[in-house]
Amino acid sequence: MPSANLAIMPPVEVEPLPLIDLPEGRVLSSFVEPLNSFLTHDDLPGAIGDFFNIIDDIVAVVRDHFRIRPIEGPTNNEIKPRRRELDLLDPQAVQKCYGWNRRKFVRHLTGENSDRCKIPTIELTNHFSTTWDLPTEAPNLAAFDPPDRPPVVHAFTPKFVASCLQSAENSAPGPDGIMYRQWREVDPGCKILCAVFNVCLRLCKVPPSWKISSTILIHKSGDHDDVTNWRPIALSNTLYKLFTKCMTRKLAEWCEDHEVFSNAQKGFTPYDGVIEHNFLLSQHFENARAGHSESLAAWIDISNAFGSIPHDVILHALRTQGVDHDFVSLVADIYHEATTCLLTEEGPSPPISIRRGVKQGCPLSGILFNLALNDTLKRVQGPEEEKKILAFADDLVLLAKNREQLQDLLDCTWQSLQTIHLEVNPAKCASLHLSGSTPVGSRPSPFTIGDCDIKTLEDGEFTKYLGKPVGFRLAKDCSSINDALSNATKISASKLSPWQKLDALKSFFFPSLNFAMRTAQFPKSDWLKVQQATTREIKDIISLPSRASVAYIFGERAQGGCGVPEATRDSDFYLIDTAFKLLTSRDEEILVKALGQLIKTTRHRLKAEPSNDDLASFLSGSMEGKFDVTINAIQNTWTLARSASRRQSVTWSFAENQPSVSINGMTVTGTYRKKLLKTLHKASRQSHIDKLLSMRSQGKAMECVAAHPASSHFMSTGKFTRFADWRFVHPARLNLLPVNGAKQWTDATSKRCRRCGADNETLPHVVNHCKIHSAAWTKRHNAIQERIRKAVAFRGQVMSVNRAVGDTRLRPDIVATIDGKVYIIDITIPFENRLSAFQEASNRKINKYQPIITHFKNQGVKEVFIIPIIVGSLGAWDVNNDDFLRLVATKSYLSLLRKLCVSDSTRWSRDIYIEHMTGHRQFDNEAIV
Repeated sequence: MPSANLAIMPPVEVEPLPLIDLPEGRVLSSFVEPLNSFLTHDDLPGAIGDFFNIIDDIVAVVRDHFRIRPIEGPTNNEIKPRRRELDLLDPQAVQKCYGWNRRKFVRHLTGENSDRCKIPTIELTNHFSTTWDLPTEAPNLAAFDPPDRPPVVHAFTPKFVASCLQSAENSAPGPDGIMYRQWREVDPGCKILCAVFNVCLRLCKVPPSWKISSTILIHKSGDHDDVTNWRPIALSNTLYKLFTKCMTRKLAEWCEDHEVFSNAQKGFTPYDGVIEHNFLLSQHFENARAGHSESLAAWIDISNAFGSIPHDVILHALRTQGVDHDFVSLVADIYHEATTCLLTEEGPSPPISIRRGVKQGCPLSGILFNLALNDTLKRVQGPEEEKKILAFADDLVLLAKNREQLQDLLDCTWQSLQTIHLEVNPAKCASLHLSGSTPVGSRPSPFTIGDCDIKTLEDGEFTKYLGKPVGFRLAKDCSSINDALSNATKISASKLSPWQKLDALKSFFFPSLNFAMRTAQFPKSDWLKVQQATTREIKDIISLPSRASVAYIFGERAQGGCGVPEATRDSDFYLIDTAFKLLTSRDEEILVKALGQLIKTTRHRLKAEPSNDDLASFLSGSMEGKFDVTINAIQNTWTLARSASRRQSVTWSFAENQPSVSINGMTVTGTYRKKLLKTLHKASRQSHIDKLLSMRSQGKAMECVAAHPASSHFMSTGKFTRFADWRFVHPARLNLLPVNGAKQWTDATSKRCRRCGADNETLPHVVNHCKIHSAAWTKRHNAIQERIRKAVAFRGQVMSVNRAVGDTRLRPDIVATIDGKVYIIDITIPFENRLSAFQEASNRKINKYQPIITHFKNQGVKEVFIIPIIVGSLGAWDVNNDDFLRLVATKSYLSLLRKLCVSDSTRWSRDIYIEHMTGHRQFDNEAIV
């Protein structure tokens, strides 16, 4: 390998590294002083061993704090037993597992977590030892003259590290057993972590413990006994993964600032790569059909791409782009003497050295692989403007207009990959030659790569690129949507708590449909069937009868709805969002091509050159003028977006070729392109809430619930909520509980209260007016009163509780003084009969206690206030409560107080209702609340 002439950067003045300032008593506070000394140490390289020992001590303290069991490594004489499998029929184990790691549990439940590879450990060890060993010949890398560019990173800040940690979701831990959530708990400001990382940057080294990982094998497809069908995923320590995540973000920003990557590469980049590449590929073939010409493509499969890229190639790629010496040295040290143990059916393998390839599962791997492949992409593309190659990490597609050109591209690609020791797998490659000449269809044109033939796609055959089937005259394949529905059924039938089921469906099932929606793989009728099936499941989860309004399910979560995605609308929203993202792409080539195709599609409808207003009318679904008498030539991104916009009443506008989208009075411009989907969803959920609140019966209580998010705090976490309360609260708020007064088409005597004989047994009568439950009313009231009293006592002085004041003979719940002012506080729990019921209850309290104001003023008190605290009997929180409670409670405690009061009210109302219906006592008369 020729020696590299590294550019010598001029000295740069940098600010000193920030020292740690951590309060005493924290778990890691004892490490403040030693870490500060390292940040200011002049002879840091001489103290490397001490620094690595400190990191080991930090890990030991965190493991001890969370009582993480010691991890015993494999020995020659003992095979470590497999951990006991999760019992899916054990509700406690299932709910605990979901609370700890949602993604892992759902994979286990749906069968996506395949068993450990059953290939013998010795065979696996031999295979990966060979795969990850140094190549037999060193790569023949060309000499280079690197550009003069600034360093990638000087130092991290605690804020930056905290943002990286915040976005990290709990996944399987590495050998030390520590998860991200535990680092967030012991170092919430990330000051300790930031200091550790900055010392690593100064040393250009990482601790030896960070170089040790465990590797699981995930089955890809094909024969289970073929080791090449198993993908190795490294499980590294979370401290290492967080450090490399910080490195990755800085390197990605640096590469974007200096335009390092070929614009053909969209994997691990800030672009909408899947959308843009699928658009370019579909446009490539559309041009053949529209122009009666030829379009050809070839899909290239690289064998074990991530695991076989030589480290010399990665370091060479970094240097050629002008990455500073310190950063390159740090990357080199990360892979120097790195080892991993394969977790097999028989137990962990002996440590295997990783002397080649990047570790899948490491945040740094993606961008390093992109850099290593970058020269190949630029060589294949050449100086031509027309796109010749598309890349999404290691997924490559070659585009050509004739057979000779495609074969030349295949030869060039193969030769370039050989240079960096990447091997092509011809058996998994494919080509498609589409002719727009009559008869339109595929042509059996043969192609080779590396002297091997590759598969030629015929009509009806397809290959998948970035998850989307590509071919000509494809039959509809419903397997993906059927698999998703099967997973939804498994979630609904599982032993998860009902709120966990709802969360799992929202977090995993519905997102699994998004790509199929975005790529228009299924018609609207199919999405309607999906919605109908999932709606039935969700109504069962939240204990709603079939007649319950779906607006409650699809309504805004913060306003009392469940916030469940609506498949029929989402399928349209994703089509609209795709069109908008293409027209506002950061890639100028994509933007120009997208706008050009839109103009061409609109021109066909109008038979004239379209203006900006014409483009807006077309995308908005206008049927006026020529749009009413013409049809689309071919279905594409724009015709799909047009139909979707018309169905959802979305309007488009263009100003200087820049689009904006409006729905329900909300407008999104290209500047906020990433917010379009969120805006569309918000508008949809809000429309459902508006519809729900307008309903005469099911909307009464919901009007009060929708006024404050705390009223439905339990929807996602179930905090302070019993299963019985969950089954009660949803139908109760929609006025769908079975009571005599709800019976239709029956005589008046059948509607009488079964306990007191009142004329009409309604839910408000049961939980608020049937006097047989007066003892339970008092307990419900006192439960909330006690919580308010404790909050007031924290800030002021409680003068009396439920005692007569002077000679007024009035007994307010609480009288307190705060900063010399007297507050007369009284709790009331009305039924949620629209917001007017809350206002009337407040007015009654204010009017009732007016004489007490006179009493205190006669005693010389200048300021006296009457404070009604209102909580609905179905758990609706009155927003006006906060005006006073902000005086006595911190922001965090007020948030907790609201939730507790809401849950108290709901719990007692449930017990009152069940006792009313069954006659069985639901609480202990002697119980102290």
